[in-house]
Amino acid sequence: MNEPLVCVNHPNVATQLRCAKCEAPICAKCARRTPTGYICPACQKGLQKRFESVVWYDYLIALIIAGAGSAIGSLFLPLLMTFWYGVLIILYAPAVGKITGRLLQAALRKHRGKRLFQVAVAAFILGGMPTILTEIVYTWMLITAEVNVMAYLSFTLFLIGYQIAYLFLGANTLWRQLKGFSI
Repeated sequence: MNEPLVCVNHPNVATQLRCAKCEAPICAKCARRTPTGYICPACQKGLQKRFESVVWYDYLIALIIAGAGSAIGSLFLPLLMTFWYGVLIILYAPAVGKITGRLLQAALRKHRGKRLFQVAVAAFILGGMPTILTEIVYTWMLITAEVNVMAYLSFTLFLIGYQIAYLFLGANTLWRQLKGFSI
């Protein structure tokens, strides 16, 4: 007669389920669902390691390309504000994020890593920060000057808001681009 199967990780749990990859008996607690069936935790770790193809300098490439892409995009943002009071930022920021993502994907030669996209998004945000900090310093200088500069002050605050919106929309698009979602 057939002896009842027990889970490889939990020897006191009877099961009828086997790993689709190595055919080891696994219980429902150990089973990891995949498109081709259930696999054991050991096989899942093996699959994850296969997809980790990033090397140390890929993080450096991500820092440089994402940071430069954001910095260049944020420099052209004041020019965009002259058209329709910056409404075009809704199209411009995602375009910069998508172009940066495409350049990054080409430079990384399809290398993938668990933290690579997070490094790229952080670099994108940091790349746009000098422009925001410059505007904040300029705004502070206007506030401390004892002249009537209300028009300039409102414009710089408006520009800071658009820079923040640019970073949010561009970083969100870059995140989705690198995570595998496309807009």
